[in-house]
Order: sequence, then C-alpha cells, then structure tokens
Amino acid sequence: MRASRVEDPESYDGIDGLLSIAENNGQAIRAAFKMRERLYFVKEHSLHVTQDDGVNEPTLWSIAEVSRRVGTPSVRGVGIGEDWVVIAHRTGLYIFSGGEPVKISQEIQPTWNQINWQYGHTLWVTVDTKERRIFVGVPLGSATSPNKILMLDYHDLYDADLIASRPPINITFTGRKAANDMTRKWSPWTIAANACALIERTDGTAVVAMGGGTPGVGGGGATGKVYQLSDTQLSDDGTAIPSYYTTHYFPERAVEQSLGLGAHRKLFSYLTMFVEGAGSLALTSFTDSVSAPQTQQPLPLSSPAVKDLELPINVLGERVAFQVSTNQTGAWFRLQKFTPSVRVDPWSPVRGLN
Repeated sequence: MRASRVEDPESYDGIDGLLSIAENNGQAIRAAFKMRERLYFVKEHSLHVTQDDGVNEPTLWSIAEVSRRVGTPSVRGVGIGEDWVVIAHRTGLYIFSGGEPVKISQEIQPTWNQINWQYGHTLWVTVDTKERRIFVGVPLGSATSPNKILMLDYHDLYDADLIASRPPINITFTGRKAANDMTRKWSPWTIAANACALIERTDGTAVVAMGGGTPGVGGGGATGKVYQLSDTQLSDDGTAIPSYYTTHYFPERAVEQSLGLGAHRKLFSYLTMFVEGAGSLALTSFTDSVSAPQTQQPLPLSSPAVKDLELPINVLGERVAFQVSTNQTGAWFRLQKFTPSVRVDPWSPVRGLN
C-alpha cells in the first residue's frame, strides 16, 4: 500500500510511503476504509489495521491483524454503514464495528453458496443508511457479473450489535421457531446491476444509484443506464417486478393441539386475507412440500381495500403453505392478514397407505 507525505497528498515516496500489510500471507489487498481515526486494510481472507502515530512516515506505522478469516475478493466488497462496515467474504456477509467480525448472512447460506466465486471480484456492497438497507450485488449461478441483488433490511435495528444479534428466526425457550418484527430481513431482488453507490444529489439528498446490467449469456452485458430506486415506480424500466410472499406450513404442532386438529390430514376449506394493491394477486398452495404446488384462483386487488378477500380452496393435506404473488407491470400488493380455515379431514383423516 502506498501513502503520500504528510500535508502533501500529491507527493509519494518509494521508501517512506510504503506500508507492507502481511506481505507473506499470499493474499492481495482488495479494499481499505477508515473508521474512528483508524485505517483498515481488507485482503482476500484477512483484515488489518493501522493508525497515524503523529510522528513517523507511513512506512513506520504499526500494523496489526484484526482477523485472519474475513476478507473480500472484490475492490467494492466493503460497504460503509453507521460507524460500522459490512464485508462480503466467500463464507458470508460480515459486520464489523471494531471488534471481531460477525456473520449476518447465515440464514441465506444456501443462496450465498450459489455465488459464482470465479467472478467474485465483480460483486459490490452498498449501504443505504437513510432507508436502512444493505445491498449486495452478486453473480449467481453461471453469471459472470452481478445478476441479482441480495437486499438486507435492518430498518428496526439501530446499531451493529443489534444487526448481528437479531436473525429472522429465533428459537424460544420451548423450542418453538418464531419470526419477530425487530430482526434483519433478507430479500432477493431480480435486478442486474454492475455497480451501485450512495450518491448525493444537488438538492442535498442521498440516493442509491445503480449501473444497469443486462444478463445475457452467463449474465454479461450492460444497459448503459444509471437507475435510481423510487417508491412510486411500479416497474423495472418498463418490465414487471416479480414479487411474492410464502407463508409457513399450517398448522404448527402447538396449534394442532390447541384446536384439537389431530396430527394427520386436514381439510383447508376456505381462505380470507386482508390485502390491498393493484393488478391481480396469484395464489399457490404447497401441500406437504414445495414439490407439490397447486394453483388457486387469482384475486383482483384494489387500494384502499375495504374488506377481507375470500376464496374457497378445499385443499387436503397434513400441512399446507401458501404463496401470494404479482408479476405484472404496475402491480403491487400489501398483505396484512392471512387466515385459512382448517379442520380434520371429514372423509379420511389418514390415507391408510403410502
């Protein structure tokens, strides 16, 4: 790493301005950032720190190792947050606030494992501190440039410790899995963007700007456009934004016991939900597993909604999950309540055969 002379940023010295950061560990320096008057260097699989001692030239500054397991393969693999940073490593996304880096992506590890690490140097990380979102542009599958965005919403979490300690799913003292509101929430966005940055506009506002990429063969190519996220825009440059929400499998064991539903086949006869939006709401049921989808009748959406939508479904199974979705230009939905009617199968509580 090369550093300029004190109070002379355009002057570099080939002797006094060289910092050697763990030069024998076989890793390249990929990024650097400043936090609390300290300068951090991010290598491919390690993190190091130094600080201006106020006396010596940079070559004599003391350099310490912070982590020997967390780094990034990309020059844009570090996102600057609110007195903390996030680092995209091969094993996951880590948050760092001065102590030990903590992994905050374990809940999406199967998706993270799909990143094409041969082209991991193309990924990028940007933090929107206004809307409290972390964006990670990644090349998934066979893509050679970022063809998806993994978005982490930390809207209700106010510091690095809360982000690190609040996964989406928590295990209660009774062993029950619970999804709470004040947690980090991941969402995959089908946006191909080769670059992203938080940019300050002339009116003083900061906006997230994305450099458009078009996934061609292997995910390459680019649109040559710069995009801005807008809450009022209901299409992606004229194309539909596919949106969906999948419930858990009804009913869980505690509900079976409290309602006397037994442990076997149920009849899901009716469904009500309070949902508002525009376009048509598609509904799919999954009986026992995601490999058995059943398409149900679509429902028209309106905004504002004045009553619950109702639909007879008559689905039989030991457990059933539901997915609501929209996939038309200008369509959107906001789901607030989802209530299926369920009772013991009146005809065959058990099949009696496999």
